[in-house]
Amino acid sequence: NKNTLQEVARLLVEHGYENSELSVLESLGSSEEKITSFIASKVENAKISDFYVLAINCIVSPQKTYLPLTPGLPISAYEHDGQITKSQVRAATIAALAPAKGALLWDIGAGSGSVAIEWMRAAQKTKAIAFEKDPTRCKNIELNKEKLGVPGLKIVSGSAIKNLAGQPAPNAVFLGGDVSNDLLFEACWRALLPGGRLVANAVTIESQSALFERQKIHGGDVISIQISSLEYIGSRALMRPSLPVTQWVVIKPAILQGEG
Repeated sequence: NKNTLQEVARLLVEHGYENSELSVLESLGSSEEKITSFIASKVENAKISDFYVLAINCIVSPQKTYLPLTPGLPISAYEHDGQITKSQVRAATIAALAPAKGALLWDIGAGSGSVAIEWMRAAQKTKAIAFEKDPTRCKNIELNKEKLGVPGLKIVSGSAIKNLAGQPAPNAVFLGGDVSNDLLFEACWRALLPGGRLVANAVTIESQSALFERQKIHGGDVISIQISSLEYIGSRALMRPSLPVTQWVVIKPAILQGEG
């Protein structure tokens, strides 16, 4: 409509693309056909017709951090309260979940929503449901999904195990919270489609023990991920290790044991 130019320009400016070029193609096919170009930050007084085609050449601001579609976005890209998967661990987690076109992810204990968001950014037409019981974190997920371009992310507030019933069956499940809860795991495993992947990350002894026990029953791979980062104490440099993350990756068989 006639306001599209201003609305698109506003979004570009808000997201650090104020230098983008917008070309307005007016009255195409008529004797009054013309092309007018604008810079996103300077369209407030634009005089154009009510009907046009808008072409955009996105140019990121030099001060704007480029956020690629590949997993492992910096933590600074998210609104969070500290409950967020580290960038490097998140990249490994998304790789283990193996996003595919049209696939659905359940993100259990979503925190900031980072895993669900990067799942949706990684492949076309992917879908995700973020289960999070903390209201403040749900608000952060709302902000993050809009800021990072996945408005279709569904957020389910409240206890995950009480809200799984009635949700569409997932192609992949990520357990990032309440990992040692056996009832929650069993509910997710039953819902997971055959051939689907379940990935669980554990830090505490209790949650790690739960993963080892489940691996004995269902198989899959267990790895340990530990990230060390450069820090300085005075003039001395050292590599400061973070808490190790135990990750279990398992694929649900197409035919379960005991079935024909």
